[in-house]
Amino acid sequence: MHPDFLRNIVNPALSKHVKVKEGLKNSIDEIRRLVFDAENKYKFSIYNGDPANLAKYLVSDDFKLVVDLFKSSEALDALEEILLEAKTKYRDIPVVVEAVDKVLEQ
Repeated sequence: MHPDFLRNIVNPALSKHVKVKEGLKNSIDEIRRLVFDAENKYKFSIYNGDPANLAKYLVSDDFKLVVDLFKSSEALDALEEILLEAKTKYRDIPVVVEAVDKVLEQ
């Protein structure tokens, strides 16, 4: 079984990085809200959807909003850690791996 993207990948990384990234403190709640809303829209949660749908979210305009928040918070390294963790945890879902690679290239 795959870990849940928001609860097991995003939240732990945010909690870790918010301690050292001052700018992230202002954006952390908004980032969590956006990912939570996307979880409902794209149905990628392990609890009520299909983790493969994470690929659709990662290449969407909705995810670009999250990327912009990380940029404005000067915390792109935290986002990179989240993406690399997702790539590792979902390595058996090729569409997710491809989407992560595409986002990392950008």
